[in-house]
Amino acid sequence: MTKKAIRDIEIEQSLTAQRLLCSYFTEEQLETPVLDFFKENLPDVSIEVEDNGEI
Repeated sequence: MTKKAIRDIEIEQSLTAQRLLCSYFTEEQLETPVLDFFKENLPDVSIEVEDNGEI
């Protein structure tokens, strides 16, 4: 398999997982801003961005 084929499969798997995850939430939950949700429900979580831009 080529690198492009592997990348395409990984992208498709990620999109499928995202659609599945979204199906577990109500419309109201999906409309909640992510940062607000984390502040309320996971106050001790922090996100760090590396010098190369990766999280």
